[in-house]
Amino acid sequence: MRPHNTRKEFDRVWPWLDASLASFGRTHRKDQVWERIYHGHAQLWPGANAVVLSETIHHPIGLKSCNVWLQGGELQEILPIHPHLEQWAREHECDRLIAWGRAGWLRVLDGWHDCGARRAKWLRDDIPNHLKGTKS
Repeated sequence: MRPHNTRKEFDRVWPWLDASLASFGRTHRKDQVWERIYHGHAQLWPGANAVVLSETIHHPIGLKSCNVWLQGGELQEILPIHPHLEQWAREHECDRLIAWGRAGWLRVLDGWHDCGARRAKWLRDDIPNHLKGTKS
């Protein structure tokens, strides 16, 4: 399995990526996510009923991380994508995999450890709830 960069696959899996973005507060629009994939700044890993989106981060100290940016769909289809993504990251000389998400991922992914909690505090009252990732 290798990452894909076709618009057709992206459009097919977009609902899962969009749901992932909505979970923690939107940071990108659909066209902006596609631009990252199209220009090779993000890697699309689609399955039949799931998707993972990764990106490579070059840190100033020389460390290179493969970030699992977004993922969604059926869990049993997401899990088999991860070994391929890990192999790809090794081939591209990444030093580590990183990801943000719910703590439950630690129970289902081998070799990962907790390295802190992600927090957010909204500083403006006029930000719409659909951008915040809140239900109300």
